[in-house]
Amino acid sequence: TCFPGLNLLCTNAHALEVVQVKKTEIPVVYFKIMIHAGSAYDPPGKEGLSYFTAQMIQRGTQSFSRDQMDDLLDYLSGRLNVEVHKEVIAISGTTLKENLDKFYQILTEVILKPTFPEDQIEKTRTDQLDAIENLRQDDVDLVKESFDDYIFRGHPYGHSIYGKESSVKSLTRQDALDFYDRYFVQDNLLLGLAGDFD
Repeated sequence: TCFPGLNLLCTNAHALEVVQVKKTEIPVVYFKIMIHAGSAYDPPGKEGLSYFTAQMIQRGTQSFSRDQMDDLLDYLSGRLNVEVHKEVIAISGTTLKENLDKFYQILTEVILKPTFPEDQIEKTRTDQLDAIENLRQDDVDLVKESFDDYIFRGHPYGHSIYGKESSVKSLTRQDALDFYDRYFVQDNLLLGLAGDFD
């Protein structure tokens, strides 16, 4: 959808939807990539796989280890964030215009060239189990998750984005690779960018 008067340009190049909002007042560029592959796409018995995959794509790529990415983003004063929702995985980022080329290299590697490093599998699984435990300790979030489970029982919306403890313990590198190969494809992405870019 395009909105007249907002300096908004929408294109559909090779099935990749792109939404652009050009604003040159501040030399900053914002990115958001939406992949239609949230927790509702978790296979039965693999609840939490979308979250596991989303965490793994930022833990190592063909050119950068996790530490190298973190160090370079700090150096560039850039921000890269991956969130999982019921319907989408959202990858967002912000950088200064002067650092756009270097930032874009990291962003594209995270989306196109993750390596799912073996040494990060157990760490990712442990972090996800910790997130489930933290959810149990937060009364507000726990009530919300319990309500969703009640309302959507038997529906893919019915489980937490983090999955279940039993399912998370069973997740493997191959599970993440299969999920990535299935959903991180061109016609399943929406790219948005705003700010001062060419």
